[in-house]
Amino acid sequence: MRAGVLVAGGRSEAFGPAEKALATVDGQPMLRLAATALAPHVDELVVNCRRDQREVFAEALEGVAPEPRFAVDPRPDAGPVAGALTALRTTTASHAVVAACDQPFLDPGTVDALFEAANADGAIPRAAGTLRPFGGVYGVTPAKEACEAVVARGGESMREVVSFLDPAVVAVKRAASFLSVDTRADLAAARRDAPATAETRARSE
Repeated sequence: MRAGVLVAGGRSEAFGPAEKALATVDGQPMLRLAATALAPHVDELVVNCRRDQREVFAEALEGVAPEPRFAVDPRPDAGPVAGALTALRTTTASHAVVAACDQPFLDPGTVDALFEAANADGAIPRAAGTLRPFGGVYGVTPAKEACEAVVARGGESMREVVSFLDPAVVAVKRAASFLSVDTRADLAAARRDAPATAETRARSE
Protein backbone atom coordinates (compact mmCIF):
# COMPACT_ATOMS: atom_id res chain seq x y z
CA MET A 1 0.00 0.00 0.00
CA ARG A 2 1.23 3.46 -0.92
CA ALA A 3 0.45 6.69 0.90
CA GLY A 4 0.88 10.30 -0.08
CA VAL A 5 1.72 12.72 2.74
CA LEU A 6 1.51 16.49 2.37
CA VAL A 7 3.07 18.58 5.11
CA ALA A 8 1.09 21.80 5.29
CA GLY A 9 0.84 22.82 8.93
CA GLY A 10 3.68 25.30 9.24
CA ARG A 11 3.54 29.08 9.31
CA SER A 12 5.96 30.79 6.94
CA GLU A 13 7.54 33.99 8.24
CA ALA A 14 9.40 34.39 4.95
CA PHE A 15 6.17 34.22 2.94
CA GLY A 16 4.15 36.50 5.19
CA PRO A 17 0.78 36.28 6.94
CA ALA A 18 -1.24 34.76 4.07
CA GLU A 19 -1.86 31.00 3.93
CA LYS A 20 0.96 29.87 1.64
CA ALA A 21 -0.61 26.51 0.78
CA LEU A 22 -3.57 28.33 -0.78
CA ALA A 23 -1.50 30.70 -2.91
CA THR A 24 -2.22 29.97 -6.56
CA VAL A 25 0.11 28.93 -9.36
CA ASP A 26 -1.39 28.51 -12.82
CA GLY A 27 -4.81 29.25 -11.31
CA GLN A 28 -4.79 26.54 -8.64
CA PRO A 29 -3.78 26.48 -4.96
CA MET A 30 -0.32 24.99 -4.51
CA LEU A 31 -1.77 22.52 -2.02
CA ARG A 32 -4.10 21.17 -4.68
CA LEU A 33 -1.35 21.02 -7.31
CA ALA A 34 0.82 18.96 -4.97
CA ALA A 35 -2.08 16.67 -4.03
CA THR A 36 -3.05 16.00 -7.64
CA ALA A 37 0.56 15.14 -8.48
CA LEU A 38 0.67 12.48 -5.75
CA ALA A 39 -2.87 11.16 -6.15
CA PRO A 40 -2.49 8.96 -9.27
CA HIS A 41 0.12 6.76 -7.59
CA VAL A 42 -1.09 6.43 -4.00
CA ASP A 43 -3.87 4.54 -2.25
CA GLU A 44 -4.47 7.27 0.33
CA LEU A 45 -3.68 10.94 0.80
CA VAL A 46 -2.90 12.35 4.23
CA VAL A 47 -2.62 16.10 4.76
CA ASN A 48 -0.86 17.31 7.89
CA CYS A 49 -2.21 20.65 9.10
CA ARG A 50 -3.21 22.77 12.05
CA ARG A 51 -6.77 22.50 13.31
CA ASP A 52 -7.64 25.99 12.04
CA GLN A 53 -6.52 25.05 8.50
CA ARG A 54 -8.61 21.92 8.12
CA GLU A 55 -11.82 23.44 6.77
CA VAL A 56 -10.23 25.71 4.17
CA PHE A 57 -7.88 22.94 3.06
CA ALA A 58 -10.81 20.55 2.64
CA GLU A 59 -12.47 23.11 0.36
CA ALA A 60 -9.28 23.56 -1.68
CA LEU A 61 -8.98 19.79 -2.13
CA GLU A 62 -12.61 19.09 -2.99
CA GLY A 63 -12.86 16.48 -5.74
CA VAL A 64 -9.31 15.15 -5.35
CA ALA A 65 -9.25 11.34 -5.33
CA PRO A 66 -8.42 9.49 -3.22
CA GLU A 67 -10.24 11.83 -0.86
CA PRO A 68 -7.67 13.36 1.48
CA ARG A 69 -7.89 12.87 5.20
CA PHE A 70 -6.30 15.17 7.72
CA ALA A 71 -3.68 14.53 10.40
CA VAL A 72 -3.91 17.49 12.76
CA ASP A 73 -0.80 18.56 14.64
CA PRO A 74 -1.15 17.87 18.37
CA ARG A 75 1.26 20.76 18.93
CA PRO A 76 1.07 23.45 16.22
CA ASP A 77 4.17 24.89 14.58
CA ALA A 78 6.54 22.18 15.78
CA GLY A 79 8.28 22.03 12.40
CA PRO A 80 8.09 19.98 9.22
CA VAL A 81 9.59 16.80 10.68
CA ALA A 82 7.01 16.78 13.47
CA GLY A 83 4.32 17.38 10.85
CA ALA A 84 5.53 14.49 8.71
CA LEU A 85 5.62 12.28 11.80
CA THR A 86 2.04 13.20 12.70
CA ALA A 87 0.88 12.11 9.25
CA LEU A 88 3.02 8.98 9.06
CA ARG A 89 1.62 7.77 12.37
CA THR A 90 -1.87 7.63 10.83
CA THR A 91 -1.12 5.37 7.87
CA THR A 92 -0.81 1.61 7.55
CA ALA A 93 0.98 1.91 4.19
CA SER A 94 4.40 0.34 3.79
CA HIS A 95 5.77 3.36 1.94
CA ALA A 96 4.79 7.01 1.66
CA VAL A 97 5.83 9.88 -0.55
CA VAL A 98 6.33 12.91 1.70
CA ALA A 99 5.95 16.27 0.01
CA ALA A 100 5.39 19.87 1.04
CA CYS A 101 2.34 21.96 0.30
CA ASP A 102 4.52 24.55 -1.46
CA GLN A 103 5.80 22.25 -4.21
CA PRO A 104 3.59 23.15 -7.19
CA PHE A 105 5.59 21.34 -9.87
CA LEU A 106 5.82 17.80 -8.49
CA ASP A 107 5.84 15.30 -11.34
CA PRO A 108 3.48 12.29 -11.08
CA GLY A 109 5.77 10.14 -13.22
CA THR A 110 8.70 10.82 -10.91
CA VAL A 111 6.57 9.93 -7.89
CA ASP A 112 5.78 6.55 -9.44
CA ALA A 113 9.42 5.94 -10.37
CA LEU A 114 10.50 6.62 -6.79
CA PHE A 115 7.97 4.13 -5.42
CA GLU A 116 9.24 1.54 -7.90
CA ALA A 117 12.87 2.17 -6.92
CA ALA A 118 12.30 2.25 -3.16
CA ASN A 119 14.00 -0.16 -0.80
CA ALA A 120 12.86 -0.76 2.79
CA ASP A 121 14.00 2.75 3.77
CA GLY A 122 12.62 4.43 0.65
CA ALA A 123 13.97 6.29 -2.37
CA ILE A 124 15.20 9.88 -2.34
CA PRO A 125 15.58 11.90 -5.55
CA ARG A 126 18.80 13.66 -6.42
CA ALA A 127 18.39 16.59 -8.79
CA ALA A 128 21.08 19.06 -9.85
CA GLY A 129 23.50 17.19 -7.58
CA THR A 130 21.41 17.68 -4.45
CA LEU A 131 19.24 15.27 -2.47
CA ARG A 132 15.61 16.40 -2.31
CA PRO A 133 14.05 14.98 0.87
CA PHE A 134 10.66 16.59 0.21
CA GLY A 135 9.18 14.70 -2.70
CA GLY A 136 10.99 11.52 -1.68
CA VAL A 137 9.49 8.13 -0.84
CA TYR A 138 10.03 6.71 2.64
CA GLY A 139 9.54 3.35 4.26
CA VAL A 140 6.90 4.29 6.81
CA THR A 141 8.21 2.37 9.82
CA PRO A 142 11.88 3.42 9.52
CA ALA A 143 10.83 6.97 8.64
CA LYS A 144 8.69 7.24 11.76
CA GLU A 145 11.62 6.09 13.87
CA ALA A 146 13.95 8.55 12.14
CA CYS A 147 11.47 11.42 12.57
CA GLU A 148 11.09 10.58 16.25
CA ALA A 149 14.87 10.67 16.70
CA VAL A 150 15.16 14.03 14.94
CA VAL A 151 12.27 15.57 16.88
CA ALA A 152 13.73 14.28 20.16
CA ARG A 153 16.93 16.21 19.58
CA GLY A 154 15.13 19.36 18.46
CA GLY A 155 15.76 18.98 14.73
CA GLU A 156 13.41 20.29 12.07
CA SER A 157 15.04 19.24 8.79
CA MET A 158 14.01 16.32 6.61
CA ARG A 159 17.68 16.07 5.64
CA GLU A 160 18.33 14.98 9.21
CA VAL A 161 15.66 12.32 8.80
CA VAL A 162 17.37 11.00 5.67
CA SER A 163 20.68 10.81 7.57
CA PHE A 164 19.16 8.11 9.79
CA LEU A 165 18.12 6.03 6.77
CA ASP A 166 19.73 4.15 3.90
CA PRO A 167 17.33 4.79 1.01
CA ALA A 168 17.88 4.24 -2.67
CA VAL A 169 19.03 7.43 -4.41
CA VAL A 170 17.40 8.16 -7.76
CA ALA A 171 18.82 10.67 -10.23
CA VAL A 172 16.11 12.99 -11.54
CA LYS A 173 16.72 15.35 -14.45
CA ARG A 174 14.16 18.06 -13.70
CA ALA A 175 15.17 19.91 -10.55
CA ALA A 176 12.16 22.21 -11.06
CA SER A 177 9.93 19.31 -10.04
CA PHE A 178 11.10 19.83 -6.46
CA LEU A 179 10.91 23.61 -6.35
CA SER A 180 9.65 24.91 -3.02
CA VAL A 181 7.97 28.30 -2.83
CA ASP A 182 9.35 29.94 0.29
CA THR A 183 8.89 33.66 -0.39
CA ARG A 184 6.67 36.00 -2.37
CA ALA A 185 9.50 36.33 -4.89
CA ASP A 186 9.55 32.53 -5.26
CA LEU A 187 5.79 32.60 -5.88
CA ALA A 188 6.14 35.24 -8.58
CA ALA A 189 8.86 33.17 -10.27
CA ALA A 190 6.74 30.00 -10.05
CA ARG A 191 3.83 31.81 -11.67
CA ARG A 192 6.08 32.95 -14.51
CA ASP A 193 7.56 29.48 -14.97
CA ALA A 194 4.31 27.49 -14.71
CA PRO A 195 3.49 27.26 -18.46
CA ALA A 196 7.05 26.24 -19.38
CA THR A 197 7.18 23.67 -16.59
CA ALA A 198 3.89 22.15 -17.67
CA GLU A 199 5.10 21.94 -21.27
CA THR A 200 8.34 20.22 -20.23
CA ARG A 201 6.41 17.71 -18.15
CA ALA A 202 4.03 16.96 -21.01
CA ARG A 203 6.92 16.28 -23.41
CA SER A 204 8.41 13.76 -20.98
CA GLU A 205 5.20 11.75 -20.59
